[in-house]
Amino acid sequence: MLQQKNSMEFHGLGVTEQEQGSKTVMLIADLAMITGNIGRKGVGVNPLRGQNNVQGAADMGCQPHQGAGYFEVSDKKNQNFYTEKYGVVHPTKAGLKIPQMFDAL
Repeated sequence: MLQQKNSMEFHGLGVTEQEQGSKTVMLIADLAMITGNIGRKGVGVNPLRGQNNVQGAADMGCQPHQGAGYFEVSDKKNQNFYTEKYGVVHPTKAGLKIPQMFDAL
């Protein structure tokens, strides 16, 4: 980690759901800060969700008020970011929740 310009750390529930999980995460964050691997592009501490279904649930309507990256879609700054990034006008209001999707069919 010390010899690299940029380093990222990724961890899942194996780190967080053990007796010393909180302390372990704090140590990981401390290492990242000590080595200058926080707050810049291409670096950081990246906790991963426990199961892929959690991610899928968020992306498929459990969080329709957020877009990619979990930015609020109603925020004008985020709308401009999405439009610039993807080259299409981004929605200005929250999407449908899963039950509303079925009703909309």
